[in-house]
Amino acid sequence: MTPINAVIPMMRAATVIKSIKKAIICKLPLCLSVCLLYEIKNKKERNVRKNFGLL
Repeated sequence: MTPINAVIPMMRAATVIKSIKKAIICKLPLCLSVCLLYEIKNKKERNVRKNFGLL
């Protein structure tokens, strides 16, 4: 392979990696918010169970 032929796939790979990173960054806040919601829900359920246990 000549250097020019070697550079093109590397550039393609770089653009693919960049697009994947962008997609992950876009999806991360959603995933984090969902995880946080589940954590909050679980904590509330635990608190409710504790309260029922006290009653």
